[in-house]
Amino acid sequence: QQKYIFIYNVVDSALRIGLIVWLVPKHGIYGFLAVTYVSNLLTSVLCFVRLLKTAQTRFRAVDWVVRPLACTAAALVVARAAAMYMTALSVVPRALLESAVCVGVYLAMIYVTGGFKEWAAVRNVVSSKLSRKEELNS
Repeated sequence: QQKYIFIYNVVDSALRIGLIVWLVPKHGIYGFLAVTYVSNLLTSVLCFVRLLKTAQTRFRAVDWVVRPLACTAAALVVARAAAMYMTALSVVPRALLESAVCVGVYLAMIYVTGGFKEWAAVRNVVSSKLSRKEELNS
């Protein structure tokens, strides 16, 4: 796996240098920010695809993207609506309470939509690998 990470880093560095030479003189700091964004996105996608291949799994957009985004949107809407009724509080307590409402609604939505089943599956895989490793070391 280290070979792939090395290749990804070389590709990323070459892309980064090329984009810096091309974009920074024309666009200044905005060009540099674009280079950083593109470079990080490329590296993340390459590593994610490699992880999927190594783990022998497929990308599940609904479980990994759509459900969390929908739960986040619902949590933000509820938290903002709740914030309208917190006008008597000062800024810091109101922000803390609004954040707590947002986190609570998000976790409730994830639970209702079955998102914690994914965590249980991951925990089971990790614990089984750890127990196998301990058996080999014994």
